[in-house]
Parts: sequence; structure tokens; C-alpha cells
Amino acid sequence: MATKKTTTRKPAATRKRPAVKKAAKPAAKRAAPRRPGAAESVLASLGKRADAAGERLGQLAQSGGRVATESLESAKQSANSTLGRARKSWDGLDPKGKAGVVAGGLAALAVAVAAPLVAKRKKK
Repeated sequence: MATKKTTTRKPAATRKRPAVKKAAKPAAKRAAPRRPGAAESVLASLGKRADAAGERLGQLAQSGGRVATESLESAKQSANSTLGRARKSWDGLDPKGKAGVVAGGLAALAVAVAAPLVAKRKKK
């Protein structure tokens, strides 16, 4: 009698898994056919827009200069009237009141000078 050949199966943990099929790559996109002269027309369009923007900026600069001059004149007039009132008020003060105003100004100046130093020290 012939002996029967037996095959032994591998345990499930050691069996090779079937390969996973990869998805097909999408087809490469082709660039749309270009019209001859398309780049030139785009550049010409951009040039026209730049010219229009330049003209508009020139107009705004002229009107802005006029408005700035008017504002400056108004500020000068306001400052002069304020200085006139301050001068009248100063002349009306007695020496003790003048000393108080000067002391207040010096205190404000000292605070303005010390503030950055204090902030710098707090930062550390």
C-alpha cells in the first residue's frame, strides 16, 4: 500500500494576505488649447487698468492736497485762538497760580519720561 502524502496547512496568522488593488490614477489633465495672442491681450488689459488707476490716483492726490491745505489752515486758526485764550488766562493768574501751572506741567513731563522706563522694567 502506498502511503498517503499529507500536507500541513499554515496557521491563519502566518498566511499571506491577498494584495489590495490600488485605485487607478486619474488621467493627466491637459492644458486647454490657447488662442494665439491671448497673453498679449491679457497684458494689454492689465496695462489699461494700470493707466486708469494711475489717472485716478493723480486726481485723488490733487483733491487730497487741497483738503490737506484747508485742514491745515483750519488747525492753525484754531491753535491761534486757543493760544490767545491761554495767554489771557495766564496773564490773569496770580504768581501762586502760575507756580501751580508750571508744577503741573513739570509733573506731566516727568510722567511722560518715566513711563517707558517703568514699562521696560515691568517687561523684564
